[in-house]
Amino acid sequence: MLIKILEERRRGPILKVDGYSGKLYRFRWDETLRAYVHEPASQKQIDDFFAHEHSFFRFAPVSDPQGCAPPEPVASAEVRDALAGLVENAGVAVHQADTTETLKRLLRAYDRGTTVAKEQAEAQAQEKLKPKAGRAKTSAAASGK
Repeated sequence: MLIKILEERRRGPILKVDGYSGKLYRFRWDETLRAYVHEPASQKQIDDFFAHEHSFFRFAPVSDPQGCAPPEPVASAEVRDALAGLVENAGVAVHQADTTETLKRLLRAYDRGTTVAKEQAEAQAQEKLKPKAGRAKTSAAASGK
C-alpha cells in the first residue's frame, strides 16, 4: 500500500512531510500516479497520516499501484469525428477535449432524455382521450330524458 498526496504539483523528486506525531516522512514523486507517494512500513505510520487531518496536505491510500487503470486508448480520428457529428446533430455542444467515452455518455443521456419525453407526451395524450366523469353523467342524463 502507498500513501499519496492529493492535489500537489511536482516541486522536486522528494517532498518531506511531517506526520501528526512530528516524524518527518519522505514522499517521492511517482510518474505513473503523477503524485508524491510514501510506502509506510507499519500501521503506525499509516495512522500518523489518517488519524488526524493534516493542515497542509490531503492524503489518500493507493492499494495497488500496478493495477491502476491505463489511460484511454486513443481512438481513431474517424470514430471520434463520427461521434462528434452525432452529438452535434442532437444539439449538444462538442469540445475538442471531449473523449470518445464522453461523447458516448452524451449520446446515451440524449437518447434517454428523448425516450422519457416521448413517454410523457404519450401519457398526456392518453389522459386527454379519457372521458371525464362529469361529462359522462351529463350525457347519460341528457339521453335519458
